[in-house]
Amino acid sequence: MIGIFTAICFELFHSLVEIAELLNIKKKNYLLPKILQMLEAYLVIDKISHNLIANSALSFLTIHDSFLYQLQDKELVNETLEMTI
Repeated sequence: MIGIFTAICFELFHSLVEIAELLNIKKKNYLLPKILQMLEAYLVIDKISHNLIANSALSFLTIHDSFLYQLQDKELVNETLEMTI
């Protein structure tokens, strides 16, 4: 089962698989997940949250890669996400 899944992923995302394999060559340190986590933290905390705070008075929380906010602020949050990313 895993072999089929790996083959399909390689076929669809071969460049990403090759990059992951190159990053994980030494001691199987799995750098790609670490890099992706750092990118997520940078986007969510340093960019999107910063822009939400700078451009509005709304209250929100971040939970991993998600934002918790009041329904009335949905449009502002979506606009900020689109503008930032």
